[in-house]
Amino acid sequence: MNNIAQTFKNGKVLIPYITCGDPDLAVTADVIKAVDQTGADIIELGIPFSDPAGEPPIAQRASARALKGGVTTDKVFSMAEKLQSEIKAPFVIMTYANVVFGYGTERFLKRCQETGIKGLLLPDVPFEEKDDFAPLCRKYGVELISMISTSSGKRVPKIASEAEGFLYGIAAPDVTDSEEDICSKLKAMVCEAKDANPQIPCCIDANGFELEQIQEVLQFADGIVIGAPLLQLLEEKGAEAVNPIREYIGQLKQVMG
Repeated sequence: MNNIAQTFKNGKVLIPYITCGDPDLAVTADVIKAVDQTGADIIELGIPFSDPAGEPPIAQRASARALKGGVTTDKVFSMAEKLQSEIKAPFVIMTYANVVFGYGTERFLKRCQETGIKGLLLPDVPFEEKDDFAPLCRKYGVELISMISTSSGKRVPKIASEAEGFLYGIAAPDVTDSEEDICSKLKAMVCEAKDANPQIPCCIDANGFELEQIQEVLQFADGIVIGAPLLQLLEEKGAEAVNPIREYIGQLKQVMG
């Protein structure tokens, strides 16, 4: 697999998100192969968590189904290990701090290295607490992905200046914000991050965005993360979702150019 930095040298980046084990790990493996073959640049693997309170309902239900089916962190690592020689896109893991702590932080990151995981995203770990993980991430060659949002305010330059891999940007709209307002705030956030660290790529979580919004975001961002449409297809179709997901990612990649 490529590393993260190489990925951003080839143009705008598409990052599909998949909850591992929904509906089972065999289907997850098929989805990973499908999105890799149709143009995914980075693949974000979600390790399910029993209390993903910050996640949207579609992702919470996916985690619940995966855990009910018996998915464990070890099983996710084993799947990634088997796939790493077949998949071109680098893997990034998204999970929660308790999953890593429960597994053992050093053991977790050593397994990341062994199984070809290039990055780690922990949405419940504030930037100010990243040193609980950053030294061991560096030891095992795993880039700790930082998050910024349109509500991060004055923290954006500081986060950007120390970021690794890429920045994961999120819209935190006010209830009165129009689509135009959201894009404007995202653009200002990305510009502020790039002023602080011109070398760091910034990808935007585009879940819930219409195609026109995605195209507008790609005028200033380096890529997008997309998960909800894939999770919706898996919820509705189960194992039969693989080909529709393949088609969706292929179409999205074409639109991105």
